[in-house]
Amino acid sequence: MPAGSSGIIRVCIKSKKHGLYLNIDPDGMGYFDPAGAGRVFVATALGPYSILHLEFAGSNDCYVRASSIPSICLRMDIGPESHFFKNLGFGTVNCQYWAESLPDSMKTGIEVMSQKSQRDGTCAIEASFNYPGHFLRIDEKGLIYCQCWEDGPKGDSLELFEILVLDDIIVG
Repeated sequence: MPAGSSGIIRVCIKSKKHGLYLNIDPDGMGYFDPAGAGRVFVATALGPYSILHLEFAGSNDCYVRASSIPSICLRMDIGPESHFFKNLGFGTVNCQYWAESLPDSMKTGIEVMSQKSQRDGTCAIEASFNYPGHFLRIDEKGLIYCQCWEDGPKGDSLELFEILVLDDIIVG
């Protein structure tokens, strides 16, 4: 979407390096949990949990939501290990439940992501507000973590993704 626009599109998020699809399983989540909850995993093929909603809130800020229960958002909690590149990655990637549309407190929370476009058409997904410079990553085993890149991921890194648009704007 153009910078500064808002709306929701249906997408799949595919790892550039390993071809794995990001999945959000919102089943059983029905309340806010400060530590987050839910299951975030990968799959080698598209399935119901890999169809996601990307909700834009101006500039490049967005929320990655489960399509079956849009109150469930992806979150990246970097934890105390941030600010340095680590070969194995770090942090926790899970979900958060929001009963209503995004509250003001969430707009600066760890559910806010930012897309960092690359020249080859891929993008990196950054934990933009609380942890700038920290990116979503999927390794060769399908483990989902965070990684710190001062200037953003480059080349063939584990933090680059293809955003496959399934529908045009569905809201907005």
